[in-house]
Amino acid sequence: MAMTGSGLAAARKAKLEGQFGSPDDQALFDSWLLKDSEAIVEYIQGNAVVTSSVAVASVSGVTPGGGSSGSGTGTATGTVG
Repeated sequence: MAMTGSGLAAARKAKLEGQFGSPDDQALFDSWLLKDSEAIVEYIQGNAVVTSSVAVASVSGVTPGGGSSGSGTGTATGTVG
């Protein structure tokens, strides 16, 4: 599932209102929560890096291309989107 500001705001709203009840000014709370959640998501998507390991046990049935093929391990690095 994609990470979005509105999705994070909805989850946070449910937790906060479940713990503390509804705020006096619901519109102001919703507006503030959405902008704050959007900022959090933008920060995470812009700065988080995920590293993973990959192990290939067998390449049977693979048609060799321009490079070499075979069993082995490797790593991959990407960003959170």
